[in-house]
Amino acid sequence: MRCQPTEQMKMTIFYRYWCLKEAVLKATGQGIVDDLSRYDFRIDTSDRYKQGNFLTSTTLLVDNEFQPKWVFEESFVDANHVAATCRTKNLPKSCTLYGDSDANKMFFSKVNFDFLLDGSCILNPLPGNGLDAYNNFLQKPKKN
Repeated sequence: MRCQPTEQMKMTIFYRYWCLKEAVLKATGQGIVDDLSRYDFRIDTSDRYKQGNFLTSTTLLVDNEFQPKWVFEESFVDANHVAATCRTKNLPKSCTLYGDSDANKMFFSKVNFDFLLDGSCILNPLPGNGLDAYNNFLQKPKKN
């Protein structure tokens, strides 16, 4: 990280490592119970970090031992946002993502609120569509 030529590149590398560590800790279900310095990510220095890139070249060593069962998928949403997922290399054949084609790549992207609500429905309807509850909320005293 420190040898990067610009502050922007230092931050990009920092967040990339951060996302990779988060991804593997979530995939293993361990959380932050170990010393994170045990995890050594090997990234391909020829990889370019630009919007739309999808990388799978990163590998992991734990206590200096290669971990071949994990696959990392990294997406660069834009110049300031990277996302990483970690999964086992051998997916069950029933998995939708089974196979290695470009069609199975799941890119991260920015979405708007309407996209999030598309296809949603109200699970617990409130009387008057919640207008009374909302007005009551607005009347409550606010903390300074």
